[in-house]
Amino acid sequence: MLADEQTITINDLPREISDCPPDAPCSFPRNTQRLDEIEKANIVEILERENGNKARALGIHGRKLYRLLERFDLHQAERVDD
Repeated sequence: MLADEQTITINDLPREISDCPPDAPCSFPRNTQRLDEIEKANIVEILERENGNKARALGIHGRKLYRLLERFDLHQAERVDD
């Protein structure tokens, strides 16, 4: 991302991203799903699909997966190999 100033403004974004005329007020559509909801859904999918190392399938360390399971209240008797 290149910007002329230290702060990135709508005018610094490519038109296909901003889809607004320069210097016009613009509101971006909001995704109805929050990032943590997407992350939780991804974890649940891996837990249901994988038979082996679930942490490796997610690309994270086993301890991180345990913390995520706790955070998302996904208490499962899943084996998480490092």
